[in-house]
Amino acid sequence: MRAVVKVAPVAQQAPRAGGRWHTFDLIVRASRRVVVLNGRTTVDAADSKFASGPVALQWRRGTVKFRSVRIRPI
Repeated sequence: MRAVVKVAPVAQQAPRAGGRWHTFDLIVRASRRVVVLNGRTTVDAADSKFASGPVALQWRRGTVKFRSVRIRPI
């Protein structure tokens, strides 16, 4: 997940690194969405399409595992 589905594509394709854990920071403030992958911003977009609702993590293919998922207000 290096993009925000139906909101913003990735500006530059992030390097593939299977078999490693990655760190994502997803920051949502009002209509602004920021995705940071391993310290590198991959998306910084404004869109109020999903102003409220559930949070979902998804992937395109292969095996994906999530650990230490935390959601907190900022």
